[in-house]
Amino acid sequence: MFSRFLGEGLALASEKEAALDWLASSVRLGFSNHPYLARFSPFLENVRGEERFRRLLEDVRGRWERFEV
Repeated sequence: MFSRFLGEGLALASEKEAALDWLASSVRLGFSNHPYLARFSPFLENVRGEERFRRLLEDVRGRWERFEV
């Protein structure tokens, strides 16, 4: 998903607000892999401490927990 890739790249470049905008867009478009965002993506280290990112993760966690195949 392009918006997630762009968000990760911007986070890596320390463009936190723009990164969070694109990550939020990715979630709105259906990306809901909570473990990936919360722990596994090495590109998001610069934003994991941000309050806005924590709020986004709360939303993603709910989507992840409701996900059914």
